[in-house]
Amino acid sequence: MEGEKLIFVVDDDRIIRNFLEYTFLGKSNYRIKTFPTVEECLESLHFQPDLIVLDHSFISESDTLMTGLDALKKIRSRDEHASVIILSSSTDESLINEYKLNGATAFIHKEGYFINTLLEVMETGNLEDYEYFFNCPVEPAS
Repeated sequence: MEGEKLIFVVDDDRIIRNFLEYTFLGKSNYRIKTFPTVEECLESLHFQPDLIVLDHSFISESDTLMTGLDALKKIRSRDEHASVIILSSSTDESLINEYKLNGATAFIHKEGYFINTLLEVMETGNLEDYEYFFNCPVEPAS
């Protein structure tokens, strides 16, 4: 549908994927595609998502631990302009800085009402008042 934003959600936790997918079902401006692995997301980048929501830590297809930072680097190697928001329960400032240095759009703590922050970012495109704003290629939904 014209005007819809395509959102990729990459998280190995099925509950989180289902939660985010369910949250956006009622939002007419979004199409959501979920992926349990980075590899599956990478295979679909040709669809040019408007936003990629990426978990910090998960298992790859080869059953090895892959970080969202590794995944971000792989995404950046294929699409340097993709908007990528990292979800993590970590508050490690050096980790957050690594994401910033590698081109993440934002870093959202996966705790409490994190979905409200994510929705606000997606609906307004405004991250300037957000604590972990890095750059803002996220365009608001129309």
